[in-house]
Amino acid sequence: MPLNKYFCRDMANIHTFLHRIYIRTLRFRHRNGYGVHSPFAYNLIKGVIYESHMYYAYPELARMRGSYAGRLSVSGRMDRLMFRLANYVRPEKAAIVGRNRGVTGKYVAAGCRKAQVMQADSPAGMAGKRYDLCYVAPGEDAYGAFMSFAPGAGPQSLFVAAGIYATPAARRNWENIRKDPRSVVTFDLYEAGLVFFDSKLNKQNHIVSF
Repeated sequence: MPLNKYFCRDMANIHTFLHRIYIRTLRFRHRNGYGVHSPFAYNLIKGVIYESHMYYAYPELARMRGSYAGRLSVSGRMDRLMFRLANYVRPEKAAIVGRNRGVTGKYVAAGCRKAQVMQADSPAGMAGKRYDLCYVAPGEDAYGAFMSFAPGAGPQSLFVAAGIYATPAARRNWENIRKDPRSVVTFDLYEAGLVFFDSKLNKQNHIVSF
């Protein structure tokens, strides 16, 4: 690889790191569950989003991630979060949507080994099927995937949209998803948005410094 390509790659990494620090600074008061009164939301933030346990599958998944030849559109910590979310939700069927989905499906499958994991290039691949968990990669039609997923969603279902602030269209999609009456409890992690559908809970959006 030419020297200028190494330089561009390093500069991109530095920019990503600095941007992450900037976002965390803006969201400082939303860290670690501070100010969250809902027991469900607090337990999810503390016990899943901020869980720091070194799971048995992490080293092998990291090696797989490091040798992946395609595009990785989310960070390693986002993939590890998907592992923990799958372990928490325990889905029977999971949909991983997007052309740039990377190895996220592997993390979901490792997080819940009983899950049947379907991978599709677009939300059209979800048509007419019911899933317990849906992950949408950055740059994809998250709202379209949500509209396919939500009708069959139950109290234990989880919808995840990655890259919700990546573009103006992604931000609009996230706003439409968050405001939908079927989206009961949502979590804005900046890098991704989480949606839970349990109608027994109060409708609320939680901003989290992830």
